[in-house]
Amino acid sequence: MEAAAAFDELHEGFKGADYVVTTAAFLASAAYKNEQLELAAKWYEVLIQPGVEKDMVGKGLTGLAWVYLKGGDNRRALEHFERILA
Repeated sequence: MEAAAAFDELHEGFKGADYVVTTAAFLASAAYKNEQLELAAKWYEVLIQPGVEKDMVGKGLTGLAWVYLKGGDNRRALEHFERILA
């Protein structure tokens, strides 16, 4: 959990910075692979914030869709898959 707190500090101080978004993408992927779905969702959310480049938004939406699907929340997974298509 120390990594999560450190990222929160970084994110608060430098919201929207490319390196913060890239770090969030890396951490989200690692958390997902380790089945830490709550942390993965938190970091994928950073990728879909206003001002983030489209390719990262796509990664964030895709990641969130898979997190919700794996977590059994099919409704939210479908919502995110639909947002990808839109």
